[in-house]
Amino acid sequence: MSNGSPYKSSKTTEDQGNVKVAWMPTNSGDETETCCSNATNHSTSADTGHFTCDWQEIEIETSWGTIRGKKCGSGSRKILGVHGWLDNANTFDFLLPLLHSTYTFISIDLPGHGKSDHFTQGFIYDPRGYVGAIRKAVTALGWNKFTYLGHSMGSVVGIMYVAIFPESIDSFISIDIIKPTSQQPANYSKSYRRYFDSYFNNEHNSTLTPLVYSKKELISKTIAGSGQSLDAASAALLLERGAVLSGDAGEGYLLTRDLRAKSYFIGFTPFEAWLAMAQAITCPVLIIKAKSGHSYDTKERNEAMLAAFEHGSQLYSYHELEGKHHVHMTHPGSVAAVLQPFLQQTHAAVDMEANCTATTS
Repeated sequence: MSNGSPYKSSKTTEDQGNVKVAWMPTNSGDETETCCSNATNHSTSADTGHFTCDWQEIEIETSWGTIRGKKCGSGSRKILGVHGWLDNANTFDFLLPLLHSTYTFISIDLPGHGKSDHFTQGFIYDPRGYVGAIRKAVTALGWNKFTYLGHSMGSVVGIMYVAIFPESIDSFISIDIIKPTSQQPANYSKSYRRYFDSYFNNEHNSTLTPLVYSKKELISKTIAGSGQSLDAASAALLLERGAVLSGDAGEGYLLTRDLRAKSYFIGFTPFEAWLAMAQAITCPVLIIKAKSGHSYDTKERNEAMLAAFEHGSQLYSYHELEGKHHVHMTHPGSVAAVLQPFLQQTHAAVDMEANCTATTS
C-alpha cells in the first residue's frame, strides 16, 4: 500500500563501516564539493565491541500504508530511535557505531518522513498520530519492552508514548528537548487558525508538480532549514533517505517528505499536562541538552519539567553538551560518552530485575 510518498520500496546497500555518506563529494567535479568542503569528518572506526552496522531495511504494514525503517544488531536489549521534525531514520547513523553492539537498534521513519508512506488525505499530522504509528510498529515487531531514544519532535512524541504505555519502556532518552512550547489558552484560537491555514495551504501545494533540486541546492536548503544546526555531512546523510531522483531521466531530486507534515501541530497541550506526563514517567530518564540548542519554553517551565522527570524517575540524568540542535549528528562522540554509560547502567538493572522475577516465580 502506498500513500503519496515518492519512495519506491527497495533494499538499499550502504557502506556503514565508516559511516560513508553517498551524497558527499567523491570526485573533484561533484557539484556538492563547494558546499561540503568544510564538512565535519564523522567517520568512526569499527572498534571491537562497537556496532559495525550492516543495516537491514524493514517494512511494517498498517491500515493507512507502510512504516519503513532500518535495523542493526541482534542483541537482547532493544532500542527504538525516533527522529525529529522533517528528519528521518538516518539521524542516528553517526552515533550508533560509537555504542556497544549488545543491542538490537531500529530507527524508523515517522509517517510522511523519509521512506515511510504519507498519511491518507484528511489525516492531521500531530504527536497523537505519531504515537499511534509507533504503537503499531512496536506491536508488529513483537517488542514487549524497549528503550525509547528520541531527538527533538521524536522526544516530544516519546514523552507522550512513555507516559501512556509505561509497561513497554525500560528507559527514555531525549536529545535536545525538555518540553515543547506550551501556549496560553487565550491564544489557542488564533494559533489553531494559523495552523489550519498552513496545513490546508501545504495540502494544496502537495497536489502540484513538486520542485526539483540539485544536490547542492538540497544540502544548502537542508542546512538553512535546520537553523544551521546541521553541517554539510549531516545534511547529506539525511538526504540519502529523504530525497529521490526525479523521474526516469534522473535530472535532479525530489524531497520525499509530506508537505502537510511541515505544519507543526505543537503548542496546544497545556503546560500542566506536560508536567503531569513527566511526573508519570518512572523508568530511567536521560536528558541530553545542546548548549546552543533550542529552549522552546521559558527557563522556569523547563526547570519545572526537569524536576518532574527527576521526581518520578527511578534513575535520572541530565547533561548539557557543546553543540547545536543536531548535536547527536555533529558531535556524536560527546553524545555517545554520555549515552553508553546510561544504557549500561539501566540495562544491567533491567537484567537484574528479570533475573529476580524468574527466581521468585
